[in-house]
Amino acid sequence: MFENRSLRIDLFTLALLAVTALLGGSLATYDPADPPSTLVQPPRTEYQNSVGPIGAYISHYLLESIGVGAYYFVGSLSALSLVLLLRREIDQPIVRAMGWALSLFALSTLANMLLTNSTPGPEIGPGGFLGAMGRALLESHFATAGAYILSLSVLLAGWLLCTDYFLFRVAAVTTVASSRGLATLGHMGQTRKPSHKKRPATDVEQGIDDTESEDEEAVEEEWEYEDGEPALAGGEYEDDVEKLTVRTPATKQEAAVQQEETGESPYSENSVADGDEAEEEPSPLKEKLTSTLKKGKKLLKKSEREEVISQLEAAEQRQPETDCDYELPPLELLLEPENVSYEEHEKEVRRKARILEKTFKNFGFNVKVVEIETGPVIAQYEVQLEAGLRLAKITNLADDLAIALRVPSVRIVAPSPGKNTVGIEVPNEHRQLVRLREVIEESNGHARRMKIPIYLGKDVSGNPLVVDLTTLPHLLIAGRTGTGKSVCLNSIILSMLMSRGPDEVRMLMIDPKMVELSGYRKLP
Repeated sequence: MFENRSLRIDLFTLALLAVTALLGGSLATYDPADPPSTLVQPPRTEYQNSVGPIGAYISHYLLESIGVGAYYFVGSLSALSLVLLLRREIDQPIVRAMGWALSLFALSTLANMLLTNSTPGPEIGPGGFLGAMGRALLESHFATAGAYILSLSVLLAGWLLCTDYFLFRVAAVTTVASSRGLATLGHMGQTRKPSHKKRPATDVEQGIDDTESEDEEAVEEEWEYEDGEPALAGGEYEDDVEKLTVRTPATKQEAAVQQEETGESPYSENSVADGDEAEEEPSPLKEKLTSTLKKGKKLLKKSEREEVISQLEAAEQRQPETDCDYELPPLELLLEPENVSYEEHEKEVRRKARILEKTFKNFGFNVKVVEIETGPVIAQYEVQLEAGLRLAKITNLADDLAIALRVPSVRIVAPSPGKNTVGIEVPNEHRQLVRLREVIEESNGHARRMKIPIYLGKDVSGNPLVVDLTTLPHLLIAGRTGTGKSVCLNSIILSMLMSRGPDEVRMLMIDPKMVELSGYRKLP
């Protein structure tokens, strides 16, 4: 409960609340006859202010300097104390303070122009010295109408800088609530009236009524929230984290097997669950146009280099085949993959998903984790942002999320390609060691179609990473000491040894250091 609180900020908030209470009591019990006022001669010896002489002096000088802006000042301090108590983040404090100062100046000036015959304090004016100065400055240069226009503009601009549209949202919600209340009263009045026979509705009116009823039903099917957690309209609690789809390497392998057997991917959005919908059969005209376009593209893409390659391949095919007794090395020579408890791993990522949602909630953001994809080193959490939440506020919380998850760092991937979510990559507590054998076994079907397959490892999602060496125009392996250059080079050589024979690939090794490739000296 108190793990995300700061003792220093809480003590400052308590002190601010005490000061706000003292100022509020001083202004509420202000008496114009209390010293240092000179309205009563001789001056009073007893103070009527509830906070005593200090409250009398403070309220007198506040009302004398900013007038009714003193009450605005105390109200602003109360709002700031509430924000600090709720542990809400105040971003860009300098801009907020400048906006508040502009709104105070504009409010005091407007009070001095509007409330000319009344004053809350000393006989300076309802806006104090600040309002009198602002009124004199504006009216001397822009007359009365221009002074009103500029004061209102500065007031609205200050509120925008200070509250970031919060007051306008409150005004909009209040307006909608009042209009709904009036509509409810009008509806109740109509139900009390006697019913009259209506004329038959036309086709156009019937269509409008149907559209309005559909909109009302869509509004009624919105989610309701109980105690900050999502629930269905009927009140049944839904644990979103427990129903999340967690893609572990085991589930991905099962999905790959299913896709090879059925030709459909279980993660595809366009896949049909029950097989009721059949694929659309292309028309003969469409097939003819497609084949014609493909032939045209092939003719355009055929260059001199491709012609030379095709001639070389044809010459190789004409050569007599030689008997080759070479057998590929068995996979049993390679180390088996480590046993990983995917159930424990799944529990761990679900726990971190709850921590992510709770951390965002502590900062005042309604963010939900919608999908989790795990890999051997990191797990990616896809989160869905609430409407109106800026992405910059999420990216600024990277260090706070790392502290809450107890990891060295997190990486925020935004925006996710093809999705309306934000990815948060979190390191796993137990990193898995990727073996060459499991990469070969998981991608053997895909590698058969390649001329020289190279098994590089796994990507961040745990999918096997295999490329065809013949399709790479250049291959550069770089990095500082200890980052795995030699391991990558050995993986490339072993990929060719485990998948192709000497009659398929000819290899020339040049080792200037005479260290890296010494183990392959006896290779035929």
